[in-house]
Order: sequence, then structure tokens, then C-alpha cells
Amino acid sequence: MKNYEKFLNIFESKYPIQQAGMGEVARFPLAKSVYLAGALGTLGYSPLHYPNLEYLISNFPKELEKKIGINFLMPFLFERHMVKEIAKRSNLLNFFTEIRIQIWSSLFIQAMPWLAGRLEALKN
Repeated sequence: MKNYEKFLNIFESKYPIQQAGMGEVARFPLAKSVYLAGALGTLGYSPLHYPNLEYLISNFPKELEKKIGINFLMPFLFERHMVKEIAKRSNLLNFFTEIRIQIWSSLFIQAMPWLAGRLEALKN
């Protein structure tokens, strides 16, 4: 069995495509639309939209259980003890660690002088 066939079987997808869990944007309506289109929809867990994991679990649509993935940024996953509960509702949990965020932040900070220079040039 090829890798993409395993993906299709595990996630009951028509296409071997996973939608990115884009934090603020990837909420239930988008994840559901991607799932209905035949790919793996992914919910981006953000404390801005879901006050805590208990809230997310209690509002998880029954029709999406085991149908969509969930993406977590580890610095914002304060209730790590709740992960087992949320895992009951999803076949895929993505965890992004502080290391990736630190690298991104470092690159962004390094780019700040260049960005400031570009913005100043645009003003003139």
C-alpha cells in the first residue's frame, strides 16, 4: 500500500490533501468545507476563538468527530492534560513547538531593520 493510500484510508479522504491549520482562519466551517470537498480539514486551535479546550470539546460538532485534524501551537496549549479528551474527537493532532516559533521570531526580528528601511523608502 502506498503512503497516500494509507492517508486516504486513515482519514477517509478522497484526496491526499491536508488543509493547514491556520490559527485564526481555520475554524469549524472551513475544516468542514475541506472535509466535504474530499480532503482532510484541520482546525487551528487558538485561545482567541476558543477560551479553553473544555469549550472546544463541548462545542465540537458530532458530524466532524474523527473527520478533521486539529493544529496546536504549543505555547498556547495551556491545558495539556485535556489533550487525551480532544484526541477522542480527532484522528490527527498537530503540535508545533516553541522551537519553530523561536526560529520564526528570530528571523522576523532580524528582518525588522530591512522592513523599516523599506517602509521609509515607500513614504518618500
